[in-house]
Amino acid sequence: MTGLDASPPCGWHCTGCSYYGQGCPGCRETGGKPFWTATSDIEACPVYLCCAEQEGLEHCGLCPQLPCETFAKWRDPSMSDEESEESLAERINALRNIAIRERYSMATTTSAEEFASQIHEQLQALPVRNAPNVNRVRRALSRSLRGEDDRIVLEVAGELRRRYGYRAVPYELILAHKGAFGLLGERELEELGRGLDSWGSVDCFARILSGPAWRDGLIGDEVILKWVRSPDRWWRRAALVSTVALNMRSYGGRGDAPRTLKICGLLMDDHDDMVEKALSWALRELVVHDARAVEDFISKYEDRLGSRVKREVRNKLRTGLKSPKRGQTREGKG
Repeated sequence: MTGLDASPPCGWHCTGCSYYGQGCPGCRETGGKPFWTATSDIEACPVYLCCAEQEGLEHCGLCPQLPCETFAKWRDPSMSDEESEESLAERINALRNIAIRERYSMATTTSAEEFASQIHEQLQALPVRNAPNVNRVRRALSRSLRGEDDRIVLEVAGELRRRYGYRAVPYELILAHKGAFGLLGERELEELGRGLDSWGSVDCFARILSGPAWRDGLIGDEVILKWVRSPDRWWRRAALVSTVALNMRSYGGRGDAPRTLKICGLLMDDHDDMVEKALSWALRELVVHDARAVEDFISKYEDRLGSRVKREVRNKLRTGLKSPKRGQTREGKG
């Protein structure tokens, strides 16, 4: 079993134990009765009995109840409380990652629909479906998909988007797979962006997919210009937020004043709240690369830009912050 050879279902590494091979062949070989059970008041390890015998699983990472009360209760008595908590967290994380790699190695007989269904089940089984836990699953999936066919990865992401309503997970899967990302074009992006209906869904789509695709030449300016002309406020916002990838360094942006200001100029008379907020964001991201160009733009179109845009962008130019506290500057001092 990948990653757990000579280890019991709970994730401890028998090979790191001084008793292993010196009278104790390991938990699995003894049927859940390693050396320490001889000096305790139990016949066999409760975690082994629960996982291997009652549930019939290879390891606890395959159990949707991880970490259950039984798993969390049993600890090495030589460890302090702090060490025990750290060990517990490490084993839970390791077991879950192993489970993901085992479940989601793409066999040729597995369809994109089946694979997406398995991913959905894994996400639904998370005890707490918060951003850190979902991101952990997504990163493990990305590692397991590195060698898979580009088109299959794109199809799996599409299924996760269409069938289950996810956005961040399929978008990140595509971005992390160079080949799948390279297949993006206008049709693929608009399909993945179908149903945009909030600032959160738009920003996720534009920052992770459409902006980087535009930046890397997978789509041309004409696609973004089409979104600028859209009657749908969310696609107009997507056009503006796509410029963020041109300028935000953490997204690989190197600065592109001409294209950013072109899109901003075309939408500066659009005073829809969601569009206006995105216009401010687009200009503020460009400040880092070309403050003079942004300052000139604000001055030139003083009478047409919304008050929010002018205030936030000028704050950024002056202090480095969107909404600084009174007297605050880039260095945090007046």
